[in-house]
Amino acid sequence: MQHTASISPLSSKLDAITDSLPLFLPEFTIIATFILVLVTGLLVKKEGKKGLPQATLPLLMLCGLGAAFYFLAGQWHILAEPADIFLQMAHADRLSVFMKGLFLLATAGTVIINRSYHRHPEHAARTPEFYLLLTGLLLGSMVMSMATNMLLLFLSIEIVSISAYLLTGFLRNARSAEAGIKYLIFGATASSLMLFGMSLLYGFSGTLTFTDSVFVQNLAEVPPIPVLIGNLLVLCGLFFKISLIPLHIWAPDVYEGGPLPAVALFSIVPKLAGLAVLLRFFAIIMSTASPLPDTMDWQTLLVFAGIATLLVGNLAALWQQSVRRLMAYSSIAHGGFMLAALLAYSDTGTESLLFYAAIYLIMNLAAFQWLAYFENKYGVRHVRGFAGLFRQEPLAAVCLLIVMIALTGLPPTAGFTAKLLVFGGLWDSYSATGQSALMALLLTGLFSTIAALFYYLKIPYFLFFRMPEKEHAVPAAAGGRDSKSGLWAGTIFTLPLLLFFVKADWLSDIIRMVNFVLQ
Repeated sequence: MQHTASISPLSSKLDAITDSLPLFLPEFTIIATFILVLVTGLLVKKEGKKGLPQATLPLLMLCGLGAAFYFLAGQWHILAEPADIFLQMAHADRLSVFMKGLFLLATAGTVIINRSYHRHPEHAARTPEFYLLLTGLLLGSMVMSMATNMLLLFLSIEIVSISAYLLTGFLRNARSAEAGIKYLIFGATASSLMLFGMSLLYGFSGTLTFTDSVFVQNLAEVPPIPVLIGNLLVLCGLFFKISLIPLHIWAPDVYEGGPLPAVALFSIVPKLAGLAVLLRFFAIIMSTASPLPDTMDWQTLLVFAGIATLLVGNLAALWQQSVRRLMAYSSIAHGGFMLAALLAYSDTGTESLLFYAAIYLIMNLAAFQWLAYFENKYGVRHVRGFAGLFRQEPLAAVCLLIVMIALTGLPPTAGFTAKLLVFGGLWDSYSATGQSALMALLLTGLFSTIAALFYYLKIPYFLFFRMPEKEHAVPAAAGGRDSKSGLWAGTIFTLPLLLFFVKADWLSDIIRMVNFVLQ
């Protein structure tokens, strides 16, 4: 009898895990894609040897991403009611489905960018490993988006981080190696701080599930200062992923030294995954039913981080001449805007955050596709290098102008709609609470948008109004089919920025169905 009684709880746990497996099908698909890319990579044609053509790998990746997206579409209808899976280690809901859909689209866009980018021969020669690392980063981000257990969260963050470190140092040159080492050092420090903070919170609460009501109730019985320290240490890891102040210093060097297609992925997926975790974490500690003391004003604390991020990101970008470093500080600034949407802390604010995240994905994919196109074809890495290219590339120049206008947040692009929704959410929250910190964040966002106008439009200024010192030469290896595919891909990435300005309700209707409940 004792033996049967001891097995029964284990049996029930195994049954619960088995019941959770269908909601993990997209992740299983990505794991299967990883294995197929690994095996296929051994057969890919290299240096004249017989084997499969290199086009096999990107096609295989896109098929795997499409299959995962198919399973996500099915889960969207199933998860009208959220579900805890794997013994409450993760939470499957429409928020996680929506974010994972964005991750899949971003990874597919990265595959397309990489297919037409051959500026570095050593980059093209190691594509199997490159796609394996892309898949690993995607898998970790997907798990991050639904993790509610601190142990699972840390493991998924490390999967993302290790893949990102290797991708940064992927090129065989000193700049890439230096960027990879810096990224590793900063990332290891942030991860260590986060793990220490998690151990403190686990010791205080007695549970690893941070969305559990017991987690907050037990923290309320601990003096505020230790809880504050534990939470701040955990936020270090999330701030690092989102590139928020003061954990932003890795971004410029990594953006400049890493492979451009990988940089495009860095600017989107880890940032959005970190925001999904922060949204869940913030919802529980800011709950109206939370017994945490009023002295722990998390909202004001994060408002100051948002203001600093907006100011540093936008003002530092004003002085950049390197296009990649400019985009790095741009990414930091956009992280501040998404944090501002989160801090509005209302249903409107959550909807504006998800809308901004989707539009940010499109804007960055389009921007990096065009930067890859010009860098691959003309070797352009600095703002002045765009001088006079409008005459040679009229379509690319016009599309890049549209993308820069969208990143600034001006009409007639979806970037304007996204920023307007963020400002509207902040205003509604300020009107409801009267907190002066929210008004300060709103005014900082408006000022930052004005500052962004000056550095985003530098590139179109040189494209259209400045003449080059010497005629741009096109390397023979940069022309042909890959150049045309890059042109078409960039155009396709740009068109949604105009479409979602006119038809913003197509995206907002989907977002309203996410039904993420603020506790």
